[in-house]
Amino acid sequence: LVHVSKIIAGSFRSSDIVGRYGGDEFLVILNDTDEEQARLVASKLVDQFRSYNGFEDQLAKWTDADDVTVPGNHRLCISVGSVTYDRNDQRTVDDLIRQADQDMYHMKSEHKKNGC
Repeated sequence: LVHVSKIIAGSFRSSDIVGRYGGDEFLVILNDTDEEQARLVASKLVDQFRSYNGFEDQLAKWTDADDVTVPGNHRLCISVGSVTYDRNDQRTVDDLIRQADQDMYHMKSEHKKNGC
């Protein structure tokens, strides 16, 4: 989780806000970013995680271990939910987070169907 958070935090601009929301969930606020730009950022982040398909090898590097064995066929996957907000929006912060969370869980269920 610590290493995954470093990848996530290192993927954004210094003006963005990145934090752990709970469990294995992170919340990112992209300042001055429209919906299209946010989708591009999310897509790049997903692609970055796809490059870590050698999960055991990556864990060994991260932990400085000689050998790491993870039972089964595990891949490192990321699910992203997003929502946009502008100054005229009447939704609360809780409403925005709830919507992004619903989007993320939808993507997560799609990943599970596809073996991720």
